[in-house]
Amino acid sequence: AVQNLEYQAGTMGVSDERQAVVDGMDGTEQEAEGYSWTQTNDEIEIRVKIPATPKPTVTFRPMTLRVSVGCDVKVALELYARVDMDGCTWTLETNKDKKNEKVLVITCEKSECVTWPRIVT
Repeated sequence: AVQNLEYQAGTMGVSDERQAVVDGMDGTEQEAEGYSWTQTNDEIEIRVKIPATPKPTVTFRPMTLRVSVGCDVKVALELYARVDMDGCTWTLETNKDKKNEKVLVITCEKSECVTWPRIVT
């Protein structure tokens, strides 16, 4: 059995080398302008620091995400691939560093369970 696996690996160009870590995978938070993000094969999580008031407006579309606070657009992203709008949610957390600031945590379910090489196009 071991010889067969070795033969298959040799003929199919498979090696024992591990694939490089993809941005945002396995809880590795990536910083971007105005937000940070992580991903799994199933979903992306985006974190945006916002003022404690007023409440944010979050707009989900299959290929875009927009966060506004009042008239101020905090984040406007064209996503790398489609998300399932029914699987998108957001919550507010208190920023431990600054009491007058909140962290908007946005979770979006990917339409296809694959790793994105980046979050935006």
